[in-house]
Amino acid sequence: MFFCVFIVFCLLSFFRWYANYPQIPPAGPEQPTTRPSPPVLVEKPAHGKIKPLMLSSTLPKYQSPAPWQAAKRKMAEPYPLVHLAKTPIKAFLDIIRQAESGGNDFAIGDNGLSRGPFQIKEVYWQDGCEYGKVRWDYFTYVWNREKSSQVVRWYWMRYCPSAVYNLDFETLARTHNGGPKGVEKKTTLAHWLRVKAKMPKKLQNLENWKGE
Repeated sequence: MFFCVFIVFCLLSFFRWYANYPQIPPAGPEQPTTRPSPPVLVEKPAHGKIKPLMLSSTLPKYQSPAPWQAAKRKMAEPYPLVHLAKTPIKAFLDIIRQAESGGNDFAIGDNGLSRGPFQIKEVYWQDGCEYGKVRWDYFTYVWNREKSSQVVRWYWMRYCPSAVYNLDFETLARTHNGGPKGVEKKTTLAHWLRVKAKMPKKLQNLENWKGE
């Protein structure tokens, strides 16, 4: 009798354990696994609801410098090319070019020593390129109006930078014609008077300058 009761007790215990055992679901198509989204940074204001922390809104916007500051920095930097437009220096360079070569980019003067639109000598070219830290071949690029104009500006920045910033056109013209000490040479005065005669009134009176 005791043995039968023990058998019944073991069977009931087995059925109760089997009923509570976790069942393995049947095999089926694989379900795509999704990664949990990363936690969102939030900030809680003094008053109001919690708002997500938008990093892009916290970054300060780049403030471009004033136009005159950018122009002065470009004028001081020797490289790359400085493209001037509607400025007194740009207008004065055009006048120098007309006075030197009459606008002919392939003009040759001084018995073959001066070439190009600005009638630049080889020594002048080397001085300008040395300041600009470039190696432009004289006989290749002296005919190029863009590069010749840049070499003239580099030459001025090397030997008379104050005249560039102060727009001292007489010093610029006489330095271009007579070299670093051209402003002290009497022979460069006639060149300056010839250049000055070609200058429009708005360029001579910079207070009324409005560009071209």
